[in-house]
Amino acid sequence: MKKLLLAVLLFCVPAFAQFVPQPAGSYVNSGSGWVAATSTSTLDAATFVPKPIALYRLNTTLNQWVPWDGGSGSAGSVTTFTAGNLTPLFTTSVATPSSTPALSFTLSNQIANCVFGNFSSTSAPPSCSASPIFSAAGLTNFPTGQFANAGTVSSVTRGLNFEYHFQEASGATAITDYSGAGNTGTVTGTVGLTGTLVGGMNVCSTGCVGNVAPSGYVSLPATINTDPTLEFYTCTNQLVSAGITGGFIDIIAGGLISATVPSGGTTQATGLILAGGQGNSLATNAQYEPKFAVAPGTFNNATITAQSIDAAGGCHLVTVVRQTAPTPDLVYIDGKIASGTHFTGTGTLQQVITGVIAIGTPPYATLTAVYKHPYPIYYAAGANVAWTAEEVQRNYGSVQASMGFRGVVKLPPAYSDAGHQIVAGIDSLTWGFSSESLHGWPFYLAVNSGQPVTTTPYSIVTNIAIVGYQLKQSVAECESGKWQESLNPNSPTTIILDGGTNDLNGTATAAAGLPAVSAAVTYQRMRRLVQCAKGLKPQPRVFVVAMISRTGNSTGNGSVTNDSLKNSYDNLLRTDYAGSDGFIDIASFPAFGMDGAFNNSLTTACNGAKICYAVDGVHLLDAGQQTKAGFISSYLNYADNKFNGSNPTLITAATYTETAADVAITENPAAVADITLPTAVALVGTERYIKNISLFAVTVHAATGENIDNNGTVVCAANTRCVFHSVFGATPGLANPNTNAGAHWEQ
Repeated sequence: MKKLLLAVLLFCVPAFAQFVPQPAGSYVNSGSGWVAATSTSTLDAATFVPKPIALYRLNTTLNQWVPWDGGSGSAGSVTTFTAGNLTPLFTTSVATPSSTPALSFTLSNQIANCVFGNFSSTSAPPSCSASPIFSAAGLTNFPTGQFANAGTVSSVTRGLNFEYHFQEASGATAITDYSGAGNTGTVTGTVGLTGTLVGGMNVCSTGCVGNVAPSGYVSLPATINTDPTLEFYTCTNQLVSAGITGGFIDIIAGGLISATVPSGGTTQATGLILAGGQGNSLATNAQYEPKFAVAPGTFNNATITAQSIDAAGGCHLVTVVRQTAPTPDLVYIDGKIASGTHFTGTGTLQQVITGVIAIGTPPYATLTAVYKHPYPIYYAAGANVAWTAEEVQRNYGSVQASMGFRGVVKLPPAYSDAGHQIVAGIDSLTWGFSSESLHGWPFYLAVNSGQPVTTTPYSIVTNIAIVGYQLKQSVAECESGKWQESLNPNSPTTIILDGGTNDLNGTATAAAGLPAVSAAVTYQRMRRLVQCAKGLKPQPRVFVVAMISRTGNSTGNGSVTNDSLKNSYDNLLRTDYAGSDGFIDIASFPAFGMDGAFNNSLTTACNGAKICYAVDGVHLLDAGQQTKAGFISSYLNYADNKFNGSNPTLITAATYTETAADVAITENPAAVADITLPTAVALVGTERYIKNISLFAVTVHAATGENIDNNGTVVCAANTRCVFHSVFGATPGLANPNTNAGAHWEQ
């Protein structure tokens, strides 16, 4: 048995047949060397128990194991060495197996997005799966939500007939329906489908940078066209500042109602919108602005049939329960009925859809940059029954939990430290509705192109306008705190409030809560909005803008003309600026403010000798928006320098044309000189002075077509300080300057 054991040890030590034994017992010295004591040995003082000798070798001559003395022993060799594979994790290989074996491991290739485990209901060998199914009951201590759940997320299954998980569709051309109804989604064109937990789906695979059309969409089966309940989970602030530079109407899902090519505000589609067509001019130095693509609603072609005042900036589940006449659609944000909804029509369910509903943009034959939802969508579902408020609320809980587990979170705004920020609102006149490019006047404050007056542009412009908004809705939105994140905390901010026309005209019936109100009530609403805006941090400078001419009569105000209401409202604003820091009297431009100016659609009074108004007699075309931007920018340039009297601009040239920013001038020419004042339009209520310290007279000229005290020129004598004040009306002393508008200077 001992020899057999030694043989095994010999196989394991091929260089020498050696081992390290433990002592066998006592040793004695009989005079010829130390030997192990036997039962007959005499144990005396010479007996000892040695420590183990470090190394032994086999003496083949004696056929005995003896302590190794450093000499050579008999050689050994490996006969063979083998190793097995561990499927499916790795394989092995052995180099030189009969001499000096070298064992190597190689990982096996697996399918993409593989999870290794046992996904059956019983004990079984593990395997690799790209779509594992976990049992929550069996994994009580495991965060299963971090992985794609192949089961149904919706906790409400009544009528559920499609449910899409876009986070699980990497490069797919067909979107799996997890409801079990088999209503697979179809990818047309190219959409962004990363297959990652926080990736979602985006119809703008290139990000829709600039004024770029979507590259594709996901269409629903035609059977979904009549679904009353539709819901989508989206994050509306996942774009960097340069992501969207052109105007667009945010349609999260739409179906065509006509084969006619869409143009302007005429979509030729019906469906769910976000913000009633919100979204242009992102703040150029702020990322992840939360205000864009908010306030969900429904639309039929150019008519917004339902719209909320609740902002949905960030990540939200938007649910619409469509209705038939005369019941309006119901819109929910995060399971709660949206507040302040206004209605200009009835429910959209009775609208016949040509073809199918598409997610991200209506399925136009040629996709347009105007109608798109350029933000990621993570989840979509629908039901062929109208869910109750309780069901919508309950389902939101399960969807939100799923999104939270998957890491879908609102990105915090990231602001820069540069520039003066302009925040502009509140309605379609600011948004740019019906203009050719869908750019509102705020867009042109940054680029300073195509404007009637030369101004200094502003680098950070944030357009928070929403189509159809009343001041009442903006007050509610501001007081809810949703305006705060639109302010760059690192920049001085000016808020420009251009609103009131929808309050005076009315945007819905009294039953909907947004009927027409009087000029006095509209003025009070503007005062409330001004005070709310002033309460934001850091405290902004707040200006209000005059209402411009509008076609039609206000049935809620005794059928008086909207122009008559314009005059009453603007006169109230002129008294104290509604408590704001300044009043931009854009109505002093005759092509905007005179009674009946909306009929000037056939004239060429605006920038570049172009038409100002769109054919609807309410909104402005590009030339009108550019002209408006020029006058508003002129007032801003004045306001930025109004306290510059202690540091006037020194002019020594013989001729000089003032800009709006030249509020204080010291004139010291070497001879008789001429100075031309800027246009008085939009500078109504402002002052400027010229201090002539020379020995020569200075002739002061009014801008072309304007006057100073009914004269084309006045003289500012030597060593005289001359003050000029801009006054509403084409000439002094008009009983009702609103009739023809205009502005002039008075000394």
